[in-house]
Amino acid sequence: MTATPSRDENLSRQDKTRPVGAMLLMMGGVSIFALNDALTRILADAVGVPLAVWSRYVFCLVAILAVTGPSRWLDLFHTARPGVQVLRALLPLTGSVLFIIALGHIGLAEATAIFFTAPLLVTALSRLVLNEEVSPRRWLVVAAGFLGVLIVVRPNSEVFQPMSLLPLGTALVFACYQILTRLTHSGARPISSLTYLAVMGVVVMTASLPFTEAALPELSLWPLMVLAGLLYGLSHFMVTKALTKAEASSLSPFINAQMISAVFCGYLFFNQIPDMLTLIGGAIIIMAGLASARR
Repeated sequence: MTATPSRDENLSRQDKTRPVGAMLLMMGGVSIFALNDALTRILADAVGVPLAVWSRYVFCLVAILAVTGPSRWLDLFHTARPGVQVLRALLPLTGSVLFIIALGHIGLAEATAIFFTAPLLVTALSRLVLNEEVSPRRWLVVAAGFLGVLIVVRPNSEVFQPMSLLPLGTALVFACYQILTRLTHSGARPISSLTYLAVMGVVVMTASLPFTEAALPELSLWPLMVLAGLLYGLSHFMVTKALTKAEASSLSPFINAQMISAVFCGYLFFNQIPDMLTLIGGAIIIMAGLASARR
C-alpha cells in the first residue's frame, strides 16, 4: 500500500519546483527576445523599420485576443491605472524602434551587450528620481559597467559608429520603464500589461505608416511577420510569468541567456562574429549589471 503524500508535502514540492520553472521561463523568454530581434531586423531590411515593428504588435495583439476569447476582451483593459499603463506601454515601443534601427548598422551581439546597461541606469535613476540611497560601492559598479560600454563602442576608433549609441537609448528607455513601474507600484495582471503594450504599439505604428514609404509586403514575408509578433508576445509573457514565480534578484543571472542567444542568432542569420574586445566589454557590462541588480 502506497502512502498518500500530505498537503504540506505537496506544497513543499511545489515550492522547490517553482524556482526551477521560473528559471526556465526566464531563460526561454530572454532567448526568444534575441531571436525576435534577429527576425525583426530581417523584416526591417525587407519592408522598413516602421512596418517591421508594426507587425510585432499587430500579431502579438491578434494572439492575445485569440487566446482570451471575445467574452474576456473588455476584461483585458481592466486596470487600476489605465493612464499609467498607456504611458508605460509607450516606453518599450520607443525602445523597440531605436533597437531595430541600430541593428541595421551594428551587430546583434554588440547591440545586446550595450542594452545590458539598463540595470546600471536604473541604479542611477533611482537616486535622481526616487531619491533612493546609492552607496559608493554601487556607483563603482555603475562606473565599471560604462567602462564595458566604452570597450564595446570604442569611441575615436574605426570601429565606432554613431548608431552604437541607439542601444544605449533603448537601455535608458527600459530603465525609465522600470522606474515608472516602481514609482507607481502598479499591480496590474501580466496579460493586461501585455495587452496595453500591444494596443499602443498597433495604434502608434499604424498612425505612423502613412508618413513613411512603407509598401504592402510581399506575400512570402507575411509568415515571418506573423512569427515575429507571436514570438514578441510569447517572450514578454514568459519573462513576466517568471517574475511572478520568483524574485527578480534570484532570476537576474539567467538573463545572460539573452547575450548567448544574441551571439548565436547574429552568427546564424547575419554571419556576425563579435571580436574579443566586444566579448570582454560585454562580460564587464553583464557582471556589473548583475551586481547592481542583486544589490
